[in-house]
Amino acid sequence: MVEEALALVRDATVVPVALDALVRAAKQLYVSKLTGISVDESRAFTYPLGNRILQNIERCMKEECVNKMSPDYIHAFELLLQAARAGHSEVQFLVAEFCYGCGYGVLSDKKEVVKWNRKAAAQGNSDAQRALGYCYEIGFSVQKDQTEAAKWYRKAAEQGDPGAQNFLAICYDKGNGVPQNPDAAVRWYQKAAQQGDVQAQYSLGWRYECGQDVQQDYSEAIKWFRQAAEQRHDKAQFRLAICCDDGKGVPKNHTGAAKWYRMAADQGNADAQRHLSNCYWEGLGVTQDYAEAAKWDRKAAEQGHAVAQLHLGISYFVGEGVAEDYREAVKWYRRAAEQGNASAQGRLGVCYANGRGVEIDLPRAFGWLQLAADQGDEPAKREVTALAAWMLPSEFKAGSQFYQEVKGKYSQKR
Repeated sequence: MVEEALALVRDATVVPVALDALVRAAKQLYVSKLTGISVDESRAFTYPLGNRILQNIERCMKEECVNKMSPDYIHAFELLLQAARAGHSEVQFLVAEFCYGCGYGVLSDKKEVVKWNRKAAAQGNSDAQRALGYCYEIGFSVQKDQTEAAKWYRKAAEQGDPGAQNFLAICYDKGNGVPQNPDAAVRWYQKAAQQGDVQAQYSLGWRYECGQDVQQDYSEAIKWFRQAAEQRHDKAQFRLAICCDDGKGVPKNHTGAAKWYRMAADQGNADAQRHLSNCYWEGLGVTQDYAEAAKWDRKAAEQGHAVAQLHLGISYFVGEGVAEDYREAVKWYRRAAEQGNASAQGRLGVCYANGRGVEIDLPRAFGWLQLAADQGDEPAKREVTALAAWMLPSEFKAGSQFYQEVKGKYSQKR
């Protein structure tokens, strides 16, 4: 189909039928060749699929899994540029975003991205209007200007562009370029969400769950979370799992919760990985499996999730799901403790007091235990009181100094 369209352009004067064929060909080219998603051209750029396409293009760019300067792409760019110069707004957008923006067939050039998007936007192309708005929002080769960004988002939004509707909603939500207006934000989120914009669906779900700018309604939250979750939005999948776990808007269902936790966890969502670990630890919705629990805690812990670090430390300390290893326990307790996790601070203090995984060091034990106690950790309160009763005066003084040292760094609750 691409070859046929290119032949039309080679052999014919640049006329609408040839340009239309080229546009359809370009869409199919980017969908199938660049992203590996095979779809019928008539539905190639439906909005939910468009999100996947852009995600995969970004992945290709990062992984350099395509030759962006192959002869075919260079030739396609030359043909697209002819059509863009002839004034075809949709081709101008393609030239801006996929050619000059992503570097297919030509070296990337930020100024050219803005130039061709501006030309297309001036002709009313909603994709280009949205893209130009984003350029102004982030200062992409133009002076950052939130008012100008909101202006272009509005033009595209009023044409029904769901991505622009979501961006305009964010503008009203945060007061970027327009007066802050929660009601207007919700209206635009709803317009975008109804057209399949996954970010707007998640934002609406979150608002209905929390009662933020709308009447709290768990059923509405579930509806929008589910629609976003089915588009593989990991945060929506996680929130949907939480609702299933807690029975918000749906009957309590640990099996359903575990399913959505896994979907989000498989995408790297650290909160979902921690909750999935807990499912395996407690046997909630899945068969109890300490090794699986430790596996998912490790994935989250390696992303810096403090609670997962704490629980991975516990796994090593008690030898559940992994071989008992006090040194590893201390390592993970320390990482969580340094993020302000009170339970980890208390457990690290106990390790220093008893010489588990580290040399006995009573001043450090006191410092970590006192820090945990300050944050309300009940076991730490008992331990630090008992420890202080039989510390030598010199040890207590050193412990107090260490406590002051760590207090300024690691007292924040997380």
